[in-house]
Amino acid sequence: MNNKSAMKNAIIDNISDTDTVTPFHRNSHCVICGTPFTTARMGKLYCSAKCKQFGYNHKDKIFQSENIAGTGINAKPQTFYLDEFQFYDKRRKMLKRYKELENKQTQRELADCEISNCEKAGIPANNYTWQNYVSKKLTDNEEGELYDLDTEIEEEIKSLNLKEISIEQWSFIKSLYPDIEGISLCELITSLSKGFFSQLNLSPTDHYDNENVTIKNKFINHCNLIAEGVIRFVKMNANDGNEN
Repeated sequence: MNNKSAMKNAIIDNISDTDTVTPFHRNSHCVICGTPFTTARMGKLYCSAKCKQFGYNHKDKIFQSENIAGTGINAKPQTFYLDEFQFYDKRRKMLKRYKELENKQTQRELADCEISNCEKAGIPANNYTWQNYVSKKLTDNEEGELYDLDTEIEEEIKSLNLKEISIEQWSFIKSLYPDIEGISLCELITSLSKGFFSQLNLSPTDHYDNENVTIKNKFINHCNLIAEGVIRFVKMNANDGNEN
């Protein structure tokens, strides 16, 4: 069989994908979400009917992607500032420590109040109250640390529950919302659901049971682009300013 016949058969084999876009594109991943194919095939572009429909509506971008197989149509070189990730992670750690000290102080104050009420009523306080009173007292260093944290942490952040996330997860969220940064990004990350974060891992998934599989595939593709060097992490230049 000559090359011309082989190419013709390959096109026929994949006609449902390639009758209107890039028939000679040999690809190993879905060009929409980055899902890998079991075997790379000429003209195979989509992993699902949903991605196929999206592709038909964005034929120009599919055509432009034929020379970057496996990276998806949005796989343009991206740069993320390490300083911005450090801004988030630093405040997460500060906030965690602040809440630990604040909770300890609150427990001590509650025990102190209960003991005072018991003394006024002539009733001995229970052992649990005394243990809280003795063990929850902040040391001088802890009091100083609590004061410093209370002063340094922005008021907008104190009520947030900042999640511990990896730089890959952080940069993925940042890629979805590129115009949001600083405290606003902290607020956004806090607002994202547990279901969303459950997709941000590299473990296999069941396409039929997982309604958020699109997010998971995009995250896996994002990590692949980091490994390939398409996505890079750099330090912020002095001229760019600094959020810290």
